[in-house]
Amino acid sequence: MHTHPVIPPWSPEKWRDIPENPLIEPPGGPSLGSVIGDPQVLAPGEYDERWHMFAHAGRTIYHLTSPDGIHWDYAGTLPWEGCLVYLYREGSTWYMLYTKPDEEWNTVICLRESRDLKEWSEEVVLLKPELTWELEGPHRQVRNPCLIKTEDGIYRLYYSAGTIWLEDCGYEEPKYVSFAEAEDVYGSYRKYGRPVLAPDPSVPYRSLGAGALKVFEWEGEYVGFNNGLYRDDAGRS
Repeated sequence: MHTHPVIPPWSPEKWRDIPENPLIEPPGGPSLGSVIGDPQVLAPGEYDERWHMFAHAGRTIYHLTSPDGIHWDYAGTLPWEGCLVYLYREGSTWYMLYTKPDEEWNTVICLRESRDLKEWSEEVVLLKPELTWELEGPHRQVRNPCLIKTEDGIYRLYYSAGTIWLEDCGYEEPKYVSFAEAEDVYGSYRKYGRPVLAPDPSVPYRSLGAGALKVFEWEGEYVGFNNGLYRDDAGRS
């Protein structure tokens, strides 16, 4: 084990824009206000020889496939409402965690399982917004799930909760990040009870909200990717 977190060598100079961008257009083609986002990608060898992606537009989750990770085709639409997908695998079983909104965009986190990425089990609700800080803001939300299994066999579900309204964007984003734990993937999950990431004026890129957190194991340690919320020098979110 390393005595300090191991950060992959992914500094800005390692990245380049490719001429094929943008790779994927929203369903029905580009138009004002149309989006496709929050992709969850499986590389070749994780399921089969192709690339797979689950992404959402509004309340609809789309399945896309690609031979090379650049040229993508829409393969289907999942037959339930949801967004913000996270895929977790144990053996030959895939677990899809996703955010489910109601008519007013209050949300819960749900789980289904599959062996072929096509046929999915019935929905199970894992988390609901209940704590005081989870209910802050214009919507009551728990969202943006990320599931890992710790060394002692505990399922740890990272999630975002509480909301802030971005007036210049016209939508809400998460204010806090926390986690819940369980002995079984279906729960019941015990909430940690307080945020592990919160808005912090002393952190330039997290001064408005915590956004979301995705955690991965890397060389015996855990690395977290966090998209904090802030305003730039021009006052834009």
